[in-house]
Amino acid sequence: MPKQEKTLNAVVGDVIRGEFTKYGLTLEMLAERTNIPYGTLRKKIVGTSPIFVTELISITKAIDPHITEQQIIDEAQGIWQRMSAARATNDLQTKRTQKEAEARTMTPDQLEEVTRRAATRDPELEQDEPPTP
Repeated sequence: MPKQEKTLNAVVGDVIRGEFTKYGLTLEMLAERTNIPYGTLRKKIVGTSPIFVTELISITKAIDPHITEQQIIDEAQGIWQRMSAARATNDLQTKRTQKEAEARTMTPDQLEEVTRRAATRDPELEQDEPPTP
């Protein structure tokens, strides 16, 4: 079974969890302070339910009045961008490994054809480049 990728909601929840635990709060305490039912808040923190802006404001104020929802969003966005970059790097490494495996099974003529096509193919457009006049 493939590993489930973390959602942006879950990343926001992780940031919130980090903040409330840093202040010695529990999820139960946070639910009480925000008047968000425990089960609903739990779903939001684990990322299975979205956190609305009004809830995020209430949550951040319940943790510490000096924390803003924008700080939570910025931190989550930075984590999300790093995760996305890591996924892209892993995708490229996977493709490279697959191509290397394919190359090991090719005949010299097949390798020569791949090399020729690589020199005349635009990888961004995924089509052959037009011949030069």
